[in-house]
Amino acid sequence: MTTKSTKSTKPTTQATEVNKTKTTSMTPRVILAWLLAFGGLVGMVVSAWPTAAPQPPALPTPIPVTTAGAATDFSLPSFKPPKTAIIVDQLSVVYPNSTFVQTATNMLEKAGYQVTYIPHDEVTVNFYRTMPTRSDDIILLRVHGTSVILDEQGEKVQQPFVYLATGEPDEESKYLPEKQLQWIGRFMSENTGEKPVFIVMDPFFKQGMQGNFDNSIIVMMGCDGMRGKETARLFVNRGAKAVVGWTDLVSIDHTDKATLYLLKQYLVDGLSIDVAADKTFHDIGPDPGYKSELRVVMRQG
Repeated sequence: MTTKSTKSTKPTTQATEVNKTKTTSMTPRVILAWLLAFGGLVGMVVSAWPTAAPQPPALPTPIPVTTAGAATDFSLPSFKPPKTAIIVDQLSVVYPNSTFVQTATNMLEKAGYQVTYIPHDEVTVNFYRTMPTRSDDIILLRVHGTSVILDEQGEKVQQPFVYLATGEPDEESKYLPEKQLQWIGRFMSENTGEKPVFIVMDPFFKQGMQGNFDNSIIVMMGCDGMRGKETARLFVNRGAKAVVGWTDLVSIDHTDKATLYLLKQYLVDGLSIDVAADKTFHDIGPDPGYKSELRVVMRQG
């Protein structure tokens, strides 16, 4: 019995030793695994830990709100286009007057106008066609004008309109449709030194002219501008502020002198255009030979 008892306990002792051996050999690995896991966790926490408190985004500096002058503080700078003027010099070939052109240009430029000079050969049918679209503030028409036409019998007939001459030589093959509609005619000056040129007539101004004037002041320096006032009224109805002209024939010297005086009253002395025209006629007077008078048609309102 004693021998059996010894045999039965020996395996138990071996088994116990084996288990102790296995437990003892696993311990370093377990500890290492725990250390690694713990170290990784600590690293994640440290890396995610904020170094400083997040700052809110900077707000724009508030704009002070005022009641007085608020519109001025926030309004955009205004842009005012330059004033413009043209000197349409159809008479420059036969009746040149460089003194008039230079004096008028100087006065206009000193008053803040950009001046364009249109010489004889550029005063064409197409120029009159597009003249309103230029939007000039002042238009000086130093051109031949007439309100008298010849009928089929060669008799002179007075018209309520004034026709304005071009510097474009009359050619039979040009502007045939306009000629048939009596928009364009032929002008022959009494001065034998001038060649025949095209002249634009009242139906041309009514139907062939493009656009509208932009509050323009128009001075018809030639003859008959105000013999009949229909052309002046037509220009006013198409946007002109005022039209100034002569009631009959006028000499070149007289109209040049009167126009310069008119510009001085308007640009330098600051008179309104109607008062300037009246003062010009009062001070300069009618044409010495033809007795024509300076008149003005104003837009109402």
